[in-house]
Amino acid sequence: MLHPDSSITRANDGGEPNSSAGKPILNQLRKFELTNVLVVVVRYFGGKKLGIPGLIRSYKNATKDSLQRSIIINKKIMEQYDIEFNQEEMSFVMSFIKNNNIEIYRNLYISKNKLTINVQKNKSIEMLRLFKEKKIKILYKKIV
Repeated sequence: MLHPDSSITRANDGGEPNSSAGKPILNQLRKFELTNVLVVVVRYFGGKKLGIPGLIRSYKNATKDSLQRSIIINKKIMEQYDIEFNQEEMSFVMSFIKNNNIEIYRNLYISKNKLTINVQKNKSIEMLRLFKEKKIKILYKKIV
């Protein structure tokens, strides 16, 4: 899983029969609801052929066992915005930031009011809508 919303995923069977290795591993990541994760399972051939159902079970169980024994760290996906606004909009912006527990990452009050803020992804849509209404400029955005 390469993206917070699971929109980008990769699975590779690494020489095993089609969908017998990568897909069972990926399905376990989905069951655990994990993103930004890389799982590698190394299987040594011990002389006994497992067949496709046995391979699927082996890769699935190896992944499941590893994830159950792992310390999983939950990290909120944040979007970082550079915003610019007029003095008249200052109270609105600061009130919005306070009421929504938005982190001010950096203040740049030089010639204009500029802030870099970290916003939880689930709050950013509403923020963008309100800022657009108030004509607050979004200068830059990145996921942190």
